[in-house]
Amino acid sequence: MLDLLLAMDVKVQMPDGLVFYGGPLMWVGDRKQTEKAFETNIDILINAGVEQVITPCPGVWVTLKKDYNDYYKAKNGKELPFTIIDMTELLANKLNSISLKKSKPLKVTYHSPCHHGKGQGLLDKSLAVLKAAPGIEFIDTKITNMCCGGMTSSSNPSMTLDLSSKVIEEVEKDDIDVLVTNCVFCRNNLNRAARRKRSKLKVEHFLLHSYRKLKNENKKRS
Repeated sequence: MLDLLLAMDVKVQMPDGLVFYGGPLMWVGDRKQTEKAFETNIDILINAGVEQVITPCPGVWVTLKKDYNDYYKAKNGKELPFTIIDMTELLANKLNSISLKKSKPLKVTYHSPCHHGKGQGLLDKSLAVLKAAPGIEFIDTKITNMCCGGMTSSSNPSMTLDLSSKVIEEVEKDDIDVLVTNCVFCRNNLNRAARRKRSKLKVEHFLLHSYRKLKNENKKRS
């Protein structure tokens, strides 16, 4: 992610002391540890003078955007003094200022993670970036909004594998070269299912796929 940000000429800082963002703690009902994480990170970000937080993870974005802000507003009566942006949105906004290299002809399709597409409404941004790269033949498939099992991989791996396998089966019908997705959990689930099926399909995270499409003059900045 840092290489991609630097290649886009985005100045970033990583304040010392930041802790785990706390989303899963909140989801399992550990309110004490959740609030401790929220408080720690909010204080560090404010004291560091951060104006915008960039995140590559759909789940983190939802937590920072909604839950952090709700927590801060309840205590202080006002909105957080910094904004939250997803890496995909930032990349899409900078398409006109970066150069994309032409790759060998590739058939690419996209799997939209539930948090990212439905939760954040960023499907169009993701598709805009994927379709902008020369040499890419983007294939619309029915798997775009199919659930791969997400984080249930830790609690119900057999169900996750079944859901992910159905996604892979659909993609294979269209002779796709690369399946791109925007979530680490989704990438891992789909890649595991593809390996189980001994599929030739390559499963790749959106940010890594995007970084590989940048021309060398962009990468020299990093």
